[in-house]
Amino acid sequence: MRQRTIRIVGKGERDDLQPFGQESARLIREYIRKHRWNAAPDDYLITDAQGGPLRADSITRVFLNISKRAKLPRPVTPHKLRHYFGCAVLKTSGDLELTRQLLRHRTLHMSLQYARLTKTDVLQKYQRTSPLDRLKRH
Repeated sequence: MRQRTIRIVGKGERDDLQPFGQESARLIREYIRKHRWNAAPDDYLITDAQGGPLRADSITRVFLNISKRAKLPRPVTPHKLRHYFGCAVLKTSGDLELTRQLLRHRTLHMSLQYARLTKTDVLQKYQRTSPLDRLKRH
């Protein structure tokens, strides 16, 4: 936890260490203190009722139920949150390789779907990087 990384087990039992930020660390510590105080360090952080790993369809069902109870105009799913995360990382960092690694894509091509920019984004980025505007006048 000190290194702010967590082991993620995903599709095909592929696992990786993923970084997380300070606020996530605070929330994870609070969650462990309230709900997982007796768990061993290698136990799953969030489990099903039997203490096993949550399945993807179970997580999606939880999100859909919460969306319904909150009367959201469109349901929120883990996939939508993942897409939002990927777009936000790429938009703030401009780093496609970072986005690829955080989303655990095998190729950069898979991460390119997050590279779509709005017209406002294009204008703002161009204004910051315009070659002509960046020339120093002598």
